[in-house]
Amino acid sequence: MTRNTDVPASLAGYFYQLLVATRELLRINADQNSNLTDGVGVERGSDIRVFKQEGLCIETKFYKNKQFTKQHQTIRHTIYNFYHHYKNTLVGSRNNQYLYLTNVPISQADSDFFRNWPSIGQQLDETYRRFILDCVVEESINSEEPYKTNYALHKATIGANLKEPYYKQKLFEAIRQDQMLYNQYCEIIDDNSLDHFIQSLRFQFADQHVSKLETIQTIKTEAVSLLQSSTNGNALSEGDCEKVILHIIDCLFDTVIRGNSSYVKISDLHTIIINHQTHQRKYLMSVKLQEAIDAVEDEIRILTDFVNNDYTGSKADEIVFAFHELTEKLFSTLENEQRDLEELLHTFSIRNYGHSVTQVTALLRSMSILAVFLQRDPSTIQVSDKPGIVNFRLSEDEPYILKDASIFMNNRQIITQFVRQTLDHVKDLDFGMQVVFGTHMQPCKESKEIIKNMVMNIAEVARNDEYHELYGNLLYKCTKCLIPQEDDSCMYADVCKFIDGVCT
Repeated sequence: MTRNTDVPASLAGYFYQLLVATRELLRINADQNSNLTDGVGVERGSDIRVFKQEGLCIETKFYKNKQFTKQHQTIRHTIYNFYHHYKNTLVGSRNNQYLYLTNVPISQADSDFFRNWPSIGQQLDETYRRFILDCVVEESINSEEPYKTNYALHKATIGANLKEPYYKQKLFEAIRQDQMLYNQYCEIIDDNSLDHFIQSLRFQFADQHVSKLETIQTIKTEAVSLLQSSTNGNALSEGDCEKVILHIIDCLFDTVIRGNSSYVKISDLHTIIINHQTHQRKYLMSVKLQEAIDAVEDEIRILTDFVNNDYTGSKADEIVFAFHELTEKLFSTLENEQRDLEELLHTFSIRNYGHSVTQVTALLRSMSILAVFLQRDPSTIQVSDKPGIVNFRLSEDEPYILKDASIFMNNRQIITQFVRQTLDHVKDLDFGMQVVFGTHMQPCKESKEIIKNMVMNIAEVARNDEYHELYGNLLYKCTKCLIPQEDDSCMYADVCKFIDGVCT
């Protein structure tokens, strides 16, 4: 299938940043000091830029962590990104502001550190200079030359086969003794610029942990409120607001594609509002892609409602987070592998036509439960890591083939259709590999002999004993044992049934 390069698949990966950018555009529209040429753009790294007299860069981060310390890698990495943006635009950056926005609270031990962060004109404590430079060093020695090489030489002088934290500890001990060493491990800007950069930073942590879904709903609600309050003379319904917001997102995504500091101006926003009924969307025109976004939001809403109201166990947040991680990995596959959405959905189905994202999200919901109760880290799970027959890896050594089979009427049809569809990828199969079907049927209850007889009836396989033996020894399973239950013990018992292949 030829990929439509006019509809970049990375849209899904940028969707949440684009929603935040939409809110920022509506905020500056509500500011009486703004003018029609002010606006918002989104860079390819998902950084949001507000273009007005005081340039604003925002990084939005969503995590499952209950709290962050100031040493957390995501804070360090964001500071590194902001530092380089400031350094690269030093001539025109004196009015820039940088905002780190996250759904995670900061630890009590570090709350005063960020609460007392110096603003423009305030006296700067040396602690803040050292904190910023240390963050930049930690990122630079892992990603930039010559700093990577200098760090490797530092490690060699200490000795081989020691743990990484020890090398870093010794590095910073040396820097504390001689601050000129900073120059060997990161790119330095002059002291006045460094102080100004520090005073331009702001950190917005959550008061308490909230899920990504709750954060997104809050952002949407605020965006709708801003939009409605700005159009008092021409009131917009919630449905109209939804259309306007999607059109803004569409235009913002175009800034990602065009780059070159392209952005959506307030004047563009006014045009979108006036023409919201007839506006032709450029990137969100794909019904499938919009369906994918909507389906994931619906699934998370339904799953969240279940775990909040019908589930008495202890793993509610983990289940919802795991599902969200897996669906985001599915979306990121579109960008990383440059694949068409319809083609991607086909890899999760044994039907040839009529693929739906809801069939895939149902499979990922089941695998989220498996991941949580087997204590697998969702961040390391691979979803369709490459084109081919293996489209899910619970870990590097736990490959799965996930296939929706909800329209098939019996086990024979499910298994024989799977064999016909996957013959071209037989080299990717291995004895004992697990094939998980999304179906109300239970192919896991069929004996190996019956399965071999099913396979034998397919002419292409019957002529090849190796294929016959291989397909006959795959582990065919269903998702019946991986549906949400009322408590931990029930779900864990079902997970054990799934693992042992004793579906009841």
